[in-house]
Amino acid sequence: MDISQAKCVPLPFGKYKNQTIGKIAKTAKGMLYLNWLNSQEIKDLCLQEALNIFLTQPKIKKQLMEIIATIY
Repeated sequence: MDISQAKCVPLPFGKYKNQTIGKIAKTAKGMLYLNWLNSQEIKDLCLQEALNIFLTQPKIKKQLMEIIATIY
């Protein structure tokens, strides 16, 4: 799976049900949720892989760190 495929993976549950990772990541709250979700035990291996691929992209990591820095 590449980054463009990872962005298209929808969440099958929760507040962002049926929304794609790419769409969720457009807001700071969404980025924080994806980061939190990635730290949880997820049984959906496709979703876990997509989160890992998405959140380890250098640009995304930098953006996430900037969001976290504004909170603390």
